[in-house]
Amino acid sequence: MWGLTIENEPQMGYRSDYRFNSLGFNSTMEREFVKHNLGPELERTGHKDIKVMIYDDNIVTSQGNIEEFANTVLSDKDANKYVAGVAYHWYAQHADKKMLDRIAKKYTNKFLLSTEACEEWHGKKNHVMLGHWATFDRYADDIIKDLQHSSSGFVDWNLVLDLNGGPNWVSNFVDAPIIVNATAGEYYRQPFFYALGHFSKFLVPNSVRLENDGTSDAGDSVQVVIFQRPDKSTVLTVLNKNNHPIMLKLHDPLQGFLVTDVMANSLESLIWY
Repeated sequence: MWGLTIENEPQMGYRSDYRFNSLGFNSTMEREFVKHNLGPELERTGHKDIKVMIYDDNIVTSQGNIEEFANTVLSDKDANKYVAGVAYHWYAQHADKKMLDRIAKKYTNKFLLSTEACEEWHGKKNHVMLGHWATFDRYADDIIKDLQHSSSGFVDWNLVLDLNGGPNWVSNFVDAPIIVNATAGEYYRQPFFYALGHFSKFLVPNSVRLENDGTSDAGDSVQVVIFQRPDKSTVLTVLNKNNHPIMLKLHDPLQGFLVTDVMANSLESLIWY
């Protein structure tokens, strides 16, 4: 175990309609807890290398937001020394992700990590949609935007679930990249399993995101992120959510020009050395 978060969705403990048992922590309480209790105890018991992450909630909630929480905890030097990173969830995808950049710029020795994501299918009778490509787009879009805004990675909540989207003790059924049909002795790889693969296969540890000055007439329907890997290769991942192909024109000052078509409704990764 390399790290832990202080608590999952700490602000949910203040909601009477929250189905999971949960202890409520606001930013001040979490600051005092990590400063006086958790941090010193990990140090005392020889576990000071465990990376502690604060927050672990949606970027924006009805009780507050990630930036306010991070500032409260990390501006205290005695709490700051025990904290390695700031964790967050994807369920407020409308939120302004520039908050992540501001945290990264202000606290340069802390990492940001998206620690929970899943497709919930709210209001639907079924919470597992086999072969559904909309989730592919949603995952790919969110991962790219997280990476564009200083996140170090993306963690799926459940890699494997059953046909109902469980098991789950409060019937909070959701979708997953791999669905198991135990009766038939089969498993099914969902489309968004392959969306995750574009990043887990190409973005090896210690890859560094490169800035690009790309422009697109397609607006939000085309997303691009570029990384340099430790082996000095460069990898570009592009999501085209349009129903038509687009032309990608790439200029690498060190390697030259590339012009290629990106297929309609596709996620593609290019790598060059």
